[in-house]
Amino acid sequence: MADGKPVWRRSSHCDPLNCVELTFVGDSVWVRDSFDRDGQILAIRVKNWTHFLRHVRRLP
Repeated sequence: MADGKPVWRRSSHCDPLNCVELTFVGDSVWVRDSFDRDGQILAIRVKNWTHFLRHVRRLP
């Protein structure tokens, strides 16, 4: 976090209308819609995020 504010990273796999951003806060990963930055944030424990990524990377 910079100055108490989360530093958001944008996905490298964005298209013009669909993109997500994420940041790490404590033991959680926060995910949001990059086109609705004031919208809802999905908070996921790092352990669960890691499991999700492992699963997605195995998909064809």
